[in-house]
Amino acid sequence: MANHQDPDAMTHVDTTASTRPPGTELLYDNTSHLQYVKDKQGNHIILVPQPSTTDPNDPLRWSRAKKWIVFLNGVFYAFMGSVTGPIMAAGMIPLTERFGVSLQKLTYANGATLICQGVGNIFWMPFAIKFGRRPVYLLSNLLMGVACIWLGLASNASYTPFVIGRAFLGLFEAPIESIVPTTITDTFFLHERGAMVSAYGLSVLSGNELGPLFSALIIQYLDMAWAFYIVAMFIGLSCITMFFFMTETKYTKPRDQNTLEASNECHPETKTSSQNIEDVRRSSCNDSESQSSPPKESYLKELLPFRKGDPQVSLLKVFLRPFALICYPTVLWASMIYGVSLGWNVIIGSTVAQLFGEAYGFDSQAQGLIFLSLFVGPVIGLGVLTAGSQIGVSLSMSYALDCHKELSVELMVVVASLKSLMAWIWTWIINDWIISDGMLTVYMTIAAINIAIHLTTIGLYLKGKDIRIWLHEENFLKRFKLD
Repeated sequence: MANHQDPDAMTHVDTTASTRPPGTELLYDNTSHLQYVKDKQGNHIILVPQPSTTDPNDPLRWSRAKKWIVFLNGVFYAFMGSVTGPIMAAGMIPLTERFGVSLQKLTYANGATLICQGVGNIFWMPFAIKFGRRPVYLLSNLLMGVACIWLGLASNASYTPFVIGRAFLGLFEAPIESIVPTTITDTFFLHERGAMVSAYGLSVLSGNELGPLFSALIIQYLDMAWAFYIVAMFIGLSCITMFFFMTETKYTKPRDQNTLEASNECHPETKTSSQNIEDVRRSSCNDSESQSSPPKESYLKELLPFRKGDPQVSLLKVFLRPFALICYPTVLWASMIYGVSLGWNVIIGSTVAQLFGEAYGFDSQAQGLIFLSLFVGPVIGLGVLTAGSQIGVSLSMSYALDCHKELSVELMVVVASLKSLMAWIWTWIINDWIISDGMLTVYMTIAAINIAIHLTTIGLYLKGKDIRIWLHEENFLKRFKLD
């Protein structure tokens, strides 16, 4: 990991490229002349991708502090977005009484959020590729706060405006599951991404568990409307920190060659005594390289909410690429694992009032406290369900991003959209299914589905290399003229 770097670690060494399956990168090599860092054992960890040697605006060259500020802003954004989804879990019974609808019909409001979340990603992310991540972060976050205010007002009105508000909320919060992983691939090296993706996954799961917990207390002592208002306040705080500290991470200029294709004949003249990637330097074969270094952007320029679009990006092609990626077994597997891992949160959020309300006499506060066990569980090693969800989310996402890092945005659109579709299906059937067949039958069936989907991991473990080679040879994007 990056925090194990040696102060004298930044330099170049010589390597010979070899043919490897797509998604395979050279990380450890003591004989290459690529930029690297040293781990505690003194092994050379090749930096993948190779950062620019001259451009201080390359996000890979940012200081560790700046990277973490950007990352934490993204994590907080994802956390607040995930809070808004299950926030009404503990208030389901009061809302059914207020609106005069059944529990299953009220659950459709959750379904509206989920399906619009899936559809929204298809439209948000092409703009993130064309115009950058920052405008999507800022606009999505602002509109998410507005939707929460709308829902606060609608929760004291009637069913229809409430469902419409939930639909718009899903549309506005859609990027939380696709843009943050993309930001991670923009700013962190391959050997650092695993921990970052895990932290991001934990933030999403934490929002799913803590949202109902805290909203239950608010609903019990204030009102459902105030649960949405308070969330809107925190989202407003996130908007402020994002505007001043969420720097654009999209980098359009070409970087150094892939680590597996390196054949640089230059050797380092000096080592750089620094732990910051921004200070990495490499000796050049000619003097012109050092003279072509662009100036570092000013802070005021970094604050610009919008920038000129990337002329090399076609919005139509970017919009269509996720549909082609559905053909990729690696992407489909990651989507299924991600979907069933997070699907449990939707199921529990939709049924907690049904399971513990009437049968046990739990009020809103007690129903919300049910989620505390799920959050504390993985921390102390006892929450099998949430711990399993965290593992499924982190590993599936990391694997897919490593296999198709050049398509990280389009990839996360597919993963997030299919997850939302799977979760949306549960909201349409889960409550009536429990009434019809009973809790034991329903949960055992869902468990069997989860086991069956997770067992496909064995096939990917055994044939993953062959699948990646096949995908590289077939090149569906080129076949569909979407490259």
